[in-house]
Amino acid sequence: MFDNITIFYKDAEMHINKFNAEQAVKLLKKRITDGQATAQNYAFLAGAYFEKNDNKKALKYALMSKKLDPDYYYADVLLIEIYINDEKYFKAERYLNELLEKAPEDYYIADFLAAEVYKVQNNDGSKQKLIDKYCEKILNYEEDGSNWLIIAKGCAYLWKGEIKHALYLYLKTLKDIRYLFDLIWIANFLSILFLYIFELLKVWPSYNLCTNLSLIFYPRDERYYRLADPQSNVLPPEKLLKYIEKAIKIKPKPLYFMRMANIKSILGESEEAVEIYKYVLKEDDSFVECYDYIAREFTGMEDYSNALKYINMAILNNSDNAQLYYHKAMILSLMFKFDEALDLLLNFNKRHPEAENETAYFISYCYSYLEDYNKALLYINKHLLKEKTFDIYKYKMNILLDLERYEEAIASGKKALEFQENEFIYYKLAICYGRLEDYSNALVCINKSILLGGADKYSYSVKSEILSALGRSKEAEKAYKKAVELGYNNVKT
Repeated sequence: MFDNITIFYKDAEMHINKFNAEQAVKLLKKRITDGQATAQNYAFLAGAYFEKNDNKKALKYALMSKKLDPDYYYADVLLIEIYINDEKYFKAERYLNELLEKAPEDYYIADFLAAEVYKVQNNDGSKQKLIDKYCEKILNYEEDGSNWLIIAKGCAYLWKGEIKHALYLYLKTLKDIRYLFDLIWIANFLSILFLYIFELLKVWPSYNLCTNLSLIFYPRDERYYRLADPQSNVLPPEKLLKYIEKAIKIKPKPLYFMRMANIKSILGESEEAVEIYKYVLKEDDSFVECYDYIAREFTGMEDYSNALKYINMAILNNSDNAQLYYHKAMILSLMFKFDEALDLLLNFNKRHPEAENETAYFISYCYSYLEDYNKALLYINKHLLKEKTFDIYKYKMNILLDLERYEEAIASGKKALEFQENEFIYYKLAICYGRLEDYSNALVCINKSILLGGADKYSYSVKSEILSALGRSKEAEKAYKKAVELGYNNVKT
């Protein structure tokens, strides 16, 4: 069950790769026709078609394998790889969750795929902890002689930025000559080798050069597609667009059109991006990620009605994805429907308690807008269990100020200042100290706020009040006049 990447051909082990995939297809089809219609044979047939870049047939036979034996792990492995290859990450994650639920704890292939799935979803950094978790788990396995595990460890080191260790492990697989005929292995090995050489020379080449070197054996359309990746390539989007146009001209795959839409979005051409995503769905409705992408484009265009329509379609196709519910809640909040946004997230968390940390900040924000500050505080404290940042402590300080819990607000403000000096924090601290009638500290804080750039009408008005409370009338009057010069027009009492 742990090593399903081989079949037997004429009493000899046959490693399926791009060079012998056609031979494997013929052999497996004959076996199935001869009565060996097993989950394993259908899975290997799917794997052979996957090596031939025929994802449609690969998907068909992987699903047939899974139907014959729902507990056959390798069918899930193939489905995940096929969907990652097609950038259908919602579907990949669905089968990953199934695999992780039923696979044994030491099924390291599942851990490797988990790291891979979360890596491609990590554009905003939200999946980094999960990636780190699975990388560490992979690296802690004792080697069992399987090249699968050696390669998995090599990738884990690569994702951690430890190029030397990654290269060492990939070199270990050279004892199996069959890997010299595997294009994916060759591409990964060359990438790691080049990175190691460049690291030694302290020379950092362009992404284009690395990609061209590592993908030298790949078809031109796929090379152009990878060169057009905006997540990895620092080239201007106009240049990326030219690359993807070349890829589409050679082979107009839906996946390539999705990348074109992504680049159009970066260029600010949202309406064109929407039309391209719609075209992809028309050509292949299994690219359900497009619904979320379209919703994001409409959100950017402030067309919240259409954004809501498409995010609902995205959720319909992936009802367990926390990020989609979060996106919908954001759209509802932009429509000032905070009650609906709150109900949506709270109901989702009831079904998926593990997602609460991911949604706690936004739930707190909704409660704060609805002026339920106690619940807002409860959820921001939950979020603090996940991460501690300047912005979170700043936000917590404001909630505590609204609750008139001034000493706690001061403590939160000081926590924020540990991250960075900030005029707004000092301004709020001055107000808190003033409410506690600690005018000396209040004056120190408002002066720091002004010194750091918070020299507006409100700061000078607060300073005037503090100086007045300290009995320094002339200075208070001077500060008040400065506030008026800056536009302050309240009547002084």
